[in-house]
Formats: sequence, structure tokens, C-alpha cells
Amino acid sequence: MKTFAHGTAAALFLGLAAAGTANAAEIFVSGDITTSTTWTADNTYNLQGQIYVLPGATLTIEAGTVIASTTNGGGSLAITNGADIIAEGTVNAPIIFTSKADVATWTGGDPTTGTWREAALEWGNLTIMGDAYIGSDNGSNTPTPSASNVAPMEGLTFGGTRDEYGGGNDDDDSGTLKYVSLRYGGKVVSLTKELNGLSLGGIGRGTDISYVEIMNNVDDGIEIWGGTVNLDHVSIWNIGDDSLDVDQGWRGKTQFGLIVQGYSLDASQGSGVGDNAIETDGAEDSDYQPVTTAAVYNYTVIGQPGGDGGTAWRDNARVQYRNCIWMDLGDQLVRFDGDDGDGASGYGHNGTLSWADTWTTSASATSTVNPFGTPGEIAAAYQAQNPTGNLAEIRDSVFFNNNAGNAYTEAIARGVLGAGATPANDNLVATVSPIKSITRAATVIKGSLPMQQVVGLDPRAAGDAVTSVGSAPASDPFYERAQFRGGFSSTHNWLCGWTAAQAFGFVEDVDEVLVTSDITTSTTWTADKRYNLQGQIYVLPGATLTIEAGTVVASDAGGSLAVTNGADINVLGTFKKPVIMTSKLDTYTWVNGDPKTGTWRESALEWGNLTIMGDAYIGSDNGANTATPNASNVAPMEGLTFGGTRDEYGGGNDDDDSGTLNYLSLRYGGKVVSLTKELNGLSLGGIGRGTDISYVEIMNNVDDGIEIWGGTVNLDHVSIWNIGDDSLDIDQGWRGKTQFGLIVQGYSLDDVQGSGVGDNAIETDGAEDSDFQPVTTAAVYNYTVIGQPLDGDGGTAWRDNARVQYRNCIWMDLGDELVRFDGDDGDGASGYGHNGTLSWADTWTTSASATSTVNPFGTPGEIAAAYQAQDPTGNLAEIRDSVFYNNLKANAYTEAIARGVLGAGATPANDNLVATVSPIKSIAREGFVSKGGKLMARVISLDPRAAGDAVSSVAAAPNDGFFVPANYRGAFNTTDNWLCNWTAADAFGFVALPAEANVVPDPTLAPGVLTANGVPTIGNNGFGFTLAAAPVCGIDPAGFYGYGIFAGAGGPLIFPNAVNGGCTTPQATSVINVFSLINPLTFTGTFVGSKVVPLPIPNDASFCGARITFQGGLVNLFTFEGKVTEGIEIVVGL
Repeated sequence: MKTFAHGTAAALFLGLAAAGTANAAEIFVSGDITTSTTWTADNTYNLQGQIYVLPGATLTIEAGTVIASTTNGGGSLAITNGADIIAEGTVNAPIIFTSKADVATWTGGDPTTGTWREAALEWGNLTIMGDAYIGSDNGSNTPTPSASNVAPMEGLTFGGTRDEYGGGNDDDDSGTLKYVSLRYGGKVVSLTKELNGLSLGGIGRGTDISYVEIMNNVDDGIEIWGGTVNLDHVSIWNIGDDSLDVDQGWRGKTQFGLIVQGYSLDASQGSGVGDNAIETDGAEDSDYQPVTTAAVYNYTVIGQPGGDGGTAWRDNARVQYRNCIWMDLGDQLVRFDGDDGDGASGYGHNGTLSWADTWTTSASATSTVNPFGTPGEIAAAYQAQNPTGNLAEIRDSVFFNNNAGNAYTEAIARGVLGAGATPANDNLVATVSPIKSITRAATVIKGSLPMQQVVGLDPRAAGDAVTSVGSAPASDPFYERAQFRGGFSSTHNWLCGWTAAQAFGFVEDVDEVLVTSDITTSTTWTADKRYNLQGQIYVLPGATLTIEAGTVVASDAGGSLAVTNGADINVLGTFKKPVIMTSKLDTYTWVNGDPKTGTWRESALEWGNLTIMGDAYIGSDNGANTATPNASNVAPMEGLTFGGTRDEYGGGNDDDDSGTLNYLSLRYGGKVVSLTKELNGLSLGGIGRGTDISYVEIMNNVDDGIEIWGGTVNLDHVSIWNIGDDSLDIDQGWRGKTQFGLIVQGYSLDDVQGSGVGDNAIETDGAEDSDFQPVTTAAVYNYTVIGQPLDGDGGTAWRDNARVQYRNCIWMDLGDELVRFDGDDGDGASGYGHNGTLSWADTWTTSASATSTVNPFGTPGEIAAAYQAQDPTGNLAEIRDSVFYNNLKANAYTEAIARGVLGAGATPANDNLVATVSPIKSIAREGFVSKGGKLMARVISLDPRAAGDAVSSVAAAPNDGFFVPANYRGAFNTTDNWLCNWTAADAFGFVALPAEANVVPDPTLAPGVLTANGVPTIGNNGFGFTLAAAPVCGIDPAGFYGYGIFAGAGGPLIFPNAVNGGCTTPQATSVINVFSLINPLTFTGTFVGSKVVPLPIPNDASFCGARITFQGGLVNLFTFEGKVTEGIEIVVGL
């Protein structure tokens, strides 16, 4: 389902731009800019007349800045030859040049709330003039390009050299335009002189122009006079004259463009309705030098069925069009204008090539291309075209719905298509749309033409546009090798996040499914669509929601997902294709739709959260709250507002299975319901140990990262960054286990409520009242906790008789106490020692196996059934076998020493120690900033793998079926970083990837002894492979224990002992007969195929089987597959 109504873009311009213009100071710009100047996003700028940036000055415009001018002021901006402009917006904070009339339609100053209007001429334009060669009618106009060729800029009226462009430097650098939107502009100076949306005169290839939009302009959208400037990602909508107009010898390149012909005014002058999509002139006279010799790749051109044509050719212009879409044209695809009226000109003039010859002459044929210059002069001047093509051509393109009687007449004559519009030159006339969707308004007459305005568009490639025969040259660093036709791939719409087209509701970037109602039957969400939660969506009892690997759930503000007690959710991500739940605003930062290219933003509250409610016992203040756990104990979920049983969790089944969360990243969430009620990143209420939760990330949330209310759910490989309140919050009797967790405290918002900056790393409550049953009695192994060193909060907060065993952890950079005794959290009669429960001190010295005193209100059998998570050889509350580093507050260890975590003076105790060197490989922070009243230094680069005293631990977690016996401290061993490939932390560039990080197989066959990092293993008959070090993220060298080869048909497949880590306890050599592997298949000599087979090696996190491929009777390939090593191929052969 696609959405095109206003408001689908949500609050998309962030930071200062999010506030828009509501509180910005208005600066009236009334004088020329003579010295380098910066315009900032906290102001708006109103151009009062024609403003020039004069030679020697640079105008820098910050991302998110709005320049909103008035009609009566005639506001325009001209960058003179010798001046520069640096206008570098971002996808979330574009720079907007527009009118005050446009801004008046923005609700609260938010540019995403604007409304399209039939208007233009509301301000002037942006003009940039440079120093590159032009084919002008001023100066000498010698047969070869001359630096004396200059010209006055159309539409400027100051006169003299100030208005002139052109020179002798094709590498001219006039600055940068990036993510710039120009709207509602143009100015009629005289009958044939107007201001275009963007005017570029004599601009050189040193200038960067990317992601530029022109929306509604009275004259041309973009006009280029000469020069060599290159442009990419250009959007031009509703233009009065030509959308793209080229003159005076432009010799540049452009790739990824969208032209949507429509109307901005009901007027013939200028002309108010779209003329040609692209008009090209060669030079002012066709034997002037240089002439237009350009290349256009990957444009999508959408015309008006009652409008004008696709390409108009004048004055000996030469253009290569490749990999384009041309659709809905109202006139000819190719129109030969010949002489444009600027004097003696046209094809064939004064010895130049004829119109027909231009289409058959190679771009490399310098002797005939430009007969007035030497080959060296020509090669220097003309670098844009592909020399394997012709000077004029349309190739490898698709045409659709061009229904004028003469649509293809000239194109056929020029060989673009064959007779009868049959395919030629890799071009074809399509029978189905080459874009995903287009919606038009009803026909209206504008400028005497019947026009159907485009009001909904998904321009991504479909049909014959999904693939192309060729692509832009790989040897040219300007181009991307896009193997599709048109401006967009089949998956990504680069208009999103920054354009007026999206703000006005005209475009959407995916096949978006608006989820508007509760899920009542089992449903699957697939990776080929994107899901937008519209408000609070429930999965109701009896239904299962399955989410495929690679699926993105990107919602507007307010969208949340709640899985009710009795329903299930199965999130089936992989480390290559995680499931991502985030905001639409996040997706706008993804380059080409790739979530691995996102950009971190100081933000949260952009959507809601994921809540799962189950049927396990909870220590709640609803129900009976008897001395032993009771199935009648239920509670309403914090942050949900429907009410009644739908919002309740809890019951009597500690083996409750509410589904699976595997490789799930939740980003930019949270919702403030009331002063003390918010939505956490992930809320788990009454979830049982039958539920699988592995590899889950929370990045930027306004309240807690993960909050667990009761139940027995276990979690492994958890990453929690930049959380507003507690990173991990435990309540109401959680009795589960967790291993391998990373907590990085930072900030998501500059806000106290919710709280916008990190509170405790881990906060634990026992039950709503400390003599309720069950109480929190949990085990936490192998966590790395990184706090805020200057002004942050503490490591662990303890309330309500909570009992937790922390082992093999790293606690570093804490800004407050490692152990903080909160006692009573304010929920009523509670706290340690209440009603016969253990005191705070006793909890730290009482064995977890002492059932007679641990929970005095239950029988030993009841207690044993309810409390299974802790190691019975330890105490109820403890921090053991852990390392502390850089916790510098005076009280950092005060309570920890009192509880025996460390000895007097913070000396070692309980296998704990205070380290003098970092226990992780590296960490980098930005500078300190004030957030929520605290000084915070956000972590921007992290290699969390074990170093120093964390490399080994005294003991390891028990091998109990959930825990992995990891003999190190913290969440990461010395070699593998499990954050890689699937997390926002990796996508945002926070995960350091040194060269020694991981190993991958070298696919080159290496006869000889089988080796792994230089350690010989077992080899036979010359088979072998090697492993090579490489900076590849997400591959665990520990997964390479059990290397194996097949010694020949019918021989053994041999798996030797662990190498370089792998198993905690090395496995004995396993010899497996190939016949048993392929049973029930019969191996009879030659078998080609593949089969996933079980192997007699323990099934742990880094080895889950092998895929064996049989070729020519020999096993010569197998792949380790699993949570960590999915997709690794090891080649074995002669």
C-alpha cells in the first residue's frame, strides 16, 4: 500500500530544522556579501532584492537553514565569478530556498507540514557563475575554447563584469550544493529573460552539486550555460519552461535525475506549463567552441500526456542519454529544432557535422567531431562522453505511454528504435509501467494545454526498468554503476527525507503497509514491504505475528506494537538481515535504502515501542499476592492505554513461550504517556523461559532500554545505547538469566523527562511489595557496562528486596556508585527486611540455595520450582569475578566495599579487581556537552573486545543449556565483536573495526596441509585451505573449531580439535563417514547438490551445522552456519 496524503513525511527535518521557523530570528539581507559569511540554522534569511556574493567571499549555509524571501522584495542570490557558496544540507536537515508565502503554510514552522500551491514568482532564484570555458557570443569565439569567452547572466540586471560568467578553468570550483530545495521561484525580467530555479554559468567540474530539487518555477528548472559541472540526484517538478535547459557548450555529466512535468502557474509567459523535459543547445553559433557534448545517465522523465516532448536538440548539441525512462510524453521523444534563432547556427553549419551524422559519429572521432581544434585541445575540452558511444544517442532506455502520433518518428529515423518502434540499441517500448506507481489529478487547462498534475508517485524501477543491459562506466569515479534504468532502483527512493515533493505528500519511498488495526489472525510481515504502525497496534490472543529477516517496521510518531498475553511474535532476523523497528525519520538517513548507512541523530520519541506480555508468574500488586507465586497475580502494562485484560500480563506458566526475537534492532523510540509512565524500548511483562530472545539492540530511547516485569525469560547478546532512563530495568520478580550484554550510557534527547540522559545502567526491583512472591532472583553474566564518567549515574541500583548475581562483567566509566542501595522505591511497604524478609546486608551473605531463609513464605519445593536462575553455590546478591575501571567518583566503591564486592581500599575480593588499564580494546568520546543538566560525552567509537584484566576470568558461567562457559570478563572475547553487521551501532559508525578483528576464509584453493592461522591441522591427499586475517565484521574465529576435509570418495570427513579458541573445552577429534552424512541418499560416485546435515559437535553459539556440497564424488565445500558464522564458505579441493 502506498500513501500520498499530506503528513506522511512526519517530522522529518531534525535538529534546528525540526523547530523549523517558528522560533527563528528573521535576518533581512539587504546588502551584498563582500567577506566570508555563515548563515545559521537558528535564523531565517529574507533576501531584499538581488544580493550578490562578491569575488573573494564565501557564503556558507548551515544544514537546516531556511532562506524565505518575499515577492515585493524581489529576493535573489547570485554567486559571482570568483566567489563561492557552500550550502551543505543533510537528508534530515536540508537547506530550503523558498518564499515567505510557502513558510506560511508550515504548521508551527515545520517544513514537513507544507501544502503545495499553484504558485511561482514568489521570490527570485539562486545563480552561480564560474570560470570554466563557455561557447558564448561575447569575446573572441575562436575555433578552440578561449578564456576570453564570457557572457552576461540571463535575468541579472546589475550589468558589467559582476553579471558575467566564463573563463579558462574547466576545473573551476564554485563550492557545494548538497540537499538543497528551491521552491516557488522565478522572476520575469523581460519577454524572453527570466530567472530559472537554479542558474549555473561557466561552472567547472570542481564544484559539487548533489541532491538538488526545484519545485514550481516560472521559467526553466535548471539552466546550465557552458562549463563542465557534474550533477547527481536532481529532482525537477512543475516547471514553467524546460525542466533542464543546456546552452553554450556544457560538457558535464549527470546521473540520477527525476523530471516531473506539470504546471506552477496558469500562464503562457515563462511559460507556466512544462515545455520540453530537456532542451540542449550546442553553442551560441554551432561552430563556436566549445559545443555541448554531455552525458546523461539514469534519468526518469515523466511528461504530460497532453504536454510537450522529451528532448529538443538545437545548435549542434551532442548528448548521450543512457539507462533512462521516458514516459507519458505529450509530443516527440526526439525533436530536431536545428536553429534556435540565436544567429547562424544549427547542424552542418560552417563544416560541422550534420544532424544525422551526429547520431552515427563516434564520440572518440576527434578529427570530425570538432574540426576546428587539434586532437589534444579537443581531448582536454571534451571529457564527459563515453568514447564507445556516439555523439548523440539514446541507449539502453525504456519508453512507456508516449501516445502522440509522432512520439517516435524522429527517434526511429535516428536509430533509437527500429521500424515500427521495435527494440534497437538496447531500447524498448514497454507494455507495463517502468515505475512502481503514479497518480494524477483530474485534467485542467493550463496555458491552453490539458494538464494532469502528478499528485502521487513511487518512481522506483519496475518492469523493464529493474535491470539494464549496461551501466555507467566503471572507470569513471563520478558515476555509480547502476544496473537499472531510470533515476531510482527498485528498492530506494532518494527523494525521501529532504524534498518538497515528499513534504507535499507526493512521494513515498517503499511499498508501505499502513498497519491501522489490531492483528487478530496469524500474519507474516515480509521483507519486500515496509510496515508503518498507525497508533497502538495489538497482536490479540490466538494470533502469531511472524516478521521475516530483513523486514523494516518504520513508523510515524505514536506507532507501537503490543503482543498480548496469549499471542506470539516471531522475529526471525539474521546477522546479515536483521529486523529493524524504527522511525520513518531514521530511514531517511539510509543511503539507497541501506540501513547499514544510517546516520546517528540526537533524537528519540519518533515512534513507540515493542511490548510483549506473557503468562509467567509475576510479583504484582494486582491479584492475590499470596505467600507463594500465584497465577492470579496480573498487572497492567506501563504505557499502554487501552485498558482491561488486553493490557494485562502475568499468570501461572513459567515455561510460557511468547515467541522469538532474533537479531532485532529497535531505534529512536519511546513515548511519554504521563509524568511517570513511558514506553520503553522493549517491554517484557510476565514472559516465560520458553521465549527465545537473542541479539536484540535498543538505540536511543526516551525511557528505559529494556524493562522486564516478572517472568523467567532469558536474554543473550543484548546491546543498549543512549537511553533516557535505566538501560536495563527489572521489576516484579524477574527470575531469568542474561549473558553477553553491552550497555553504553549516553543521551538521546536534551530533556529531563524520561529522562533524556542515562540514569542507572541496571536497576532492579524485587516485587511490588518485598514479601510478595516471586521476588527478583536473577543471574547476569558477561556484561560490559560503560557509563558516563564525569556526570553520569551509577552501575547497579537495588530496590525492593531484589537479588541478582553479577559475574564476569566489566564496569567502567561510571559517574556514580557501582552499587547503590535504594531500599524502598516508593511503591508502598517494601524494601529489604520488610515482614520477615532478608535485610540488605543479609542478602549479600545468604546462599542462593538456602531455601529456608531465602523465601520464608514458600515450601522448599515451591521455591525450587520458582527460582531456578541463580548459581546455588553463590549468594543471592553478589558481584563476582568482574573488573572495574575508571570509576572515579569518591563514592564509586563505598557500598560495594561494605557488601564485600571489594576489600578495604578497593582491594581485590571475590575475584574482583580495580584495573589500571582499560579492560576493552578502545573507546572514543565526543566532547562534553550539557544534556538534561548533566555533562555528557557520547561514545562515538568503540572496540568492546576484551583487553587487559578482562581477557580471562577465574571462573565461567555454568554449562546449563542457556549459559555459554565463557572464560573472559565482559560481553566480548578478544577476537569477535558480535555487534557487527546487524546493529545501528555498527551502521552509525560506532563500532571500531581494526584489521585483526576477525578472520574469513581465503577462497583460493591451497594444496597441502590444512592450516588455520598457521596452526597445522589434519590434511589428506593434497586437500586444504587457509584462513587469512581480514577486517570483516561479524565473523567469529571461534566458529572455526572443527575444521574438516573430505579425503576422497567414501573416506572420512575429519573435524580436529579447537584452534584459536572455539570450544571452552576442546572437543575430541570426530571422524564422520560420508555415507552417514548423506543418508538416506545413496552415494554412488558422482553427486552434485547440497544438503544441510547435523554434525556430532556440540550445538553452541558459533557452530550450528555444515552444508556439504558434493561435486564429482568429492566433498569440496562446506559452510559453517549459525548465529555467528552464518554464510562462511570454506573451499576444499585439489
